[in-house]
Amino acid sequence: LPPYQTATWLCAPAQSCDVLSPIRKPQYDSRMPPGLDLEDQEHYRHALEAHFIPRAQGGETMAPDSNIWYFTGREQALREICLWLRQDQPNPRLLVVTGGPGMGKSALLGRLVTLADPDIRDQPLAQTPLREDTIPPPNAFHAAIHLRNLQIRQVADLLTATLALPPLDPKLLDAYDLGIALGQQLAKRKEPACLLFDALDEAADPKPLWRSLLQPLSTIPHVRLVIGARPLFEWGTAKLIDLNDARYLGETDVEDYIARRLLAEEEPDRRTACRRQPEVA
Repeated sequence: LPPYQTATWLCAPAQSCDVLSPIRKPQYDSRMPPGLDLEDQEHYRHALEAHFIPRAQGGETMAPDSNIWYFTGREQALREICLWLRQDQPNPRLLVVTGGPGMGKSALLGRLVTLADPDIRDQPLAQTPLREDTIPPPNAFHAAIHLRNLQIRQVADLLTATLALPPLDPKLLDAYDLGIALGQQLAKRKEPACLLFDALDEAADPKPLWRSLLQPLSTIPHVRLVIGARPLFEWGTAKLIDLNDARYLGETDVEDYIARRLLAEEEPDRRTACRRQPEVA
């Protein structure tokens, strides 16, 4: 402090001066990774609240605070992905959830992201009992990014901020150069990182983003990637979860989901003709 300023310790009324209670900003969000600036925080929050959570709920018209989780089935896919997540050194380190439009890629990834988030997972788990081998480890993902409409530079900046890496040179715009710079930063980090990206095919420049930025990251020994995309890319060596494959759809998955939506037992205030006639549903 300059000589003309002094620091004074004052206590709020009815508060002991022996222990100071932590003061949190009104906009504090415990789900937010450290290191994000305000713009990146807004993108992260929007991706979680407008994409991953609604998809995981199994109904995109749900209110953000509805705590209603209709996601049903896909147990085999969840089981295989969770086994891969629990491995210390998975081989390969790239896992791809693929399938045609409307096959539920984002719903499956949203399910994984929310169940891995310690601040969210208790909500769906309290509503529907799940097999232990279909639940990902807490904090399984060090970053979860919805790629729709994102430029390559935006993706690189989100990753560096989320992982608390040094900022990349602002002059770097070429995808190849960004990939090299980001790869070098991640290689120096040494700590394991599992990075999830959804809707790669909906990014601003999908194939350059994959070839120059994301694919090279999957070659770093302590980095693993989970990617959701339509089957439009050459993945190389990867574990594929192809939702077009019948083995990833349980015999009653569709029936169970439709019945739950028609009965709407999780929404007691919602009027539905089927609730009194469950045999109709």
